[in-house]
Amino acid sequence: MYPVLEEPDEINYIPLILMPDDERNFFEGIKNRKGGLWSELGSRSFFRELGKKPDKFSFVEGWVEVQSGRYRYSIIENGGVFVHMVLSEYLACWVYWNG
Repeated sequence: MYPVLEEPDEINYIPLILMPDDERNFFEGIKNRKGGLWSELGSRSFFRELGKKPDKFSFVEGWVEVQSGRYRYSIIENGGVFVHMVLSEYLACWVYWNG
């Protein structure tokens, strides 16, 4: 489904420390919300789902760690496209496009 060129349906951000526990558990629990469909054949996401390492980045519990402690992200296609990001283990950001 992605890349998505339309404006997102939702953009939001909040410091992790201000996030209520239930919201933070949902936000951090990426690995538990994997969509029912496989990612695009041949994509990095597809190879990660197969347990392969398609690039130099770590893949930890559903998150791609671009730089440990600085930037991580996750993309899920499940009735839409959900992109979650964490900056400096401080700021949680998410963008959503309705499918």
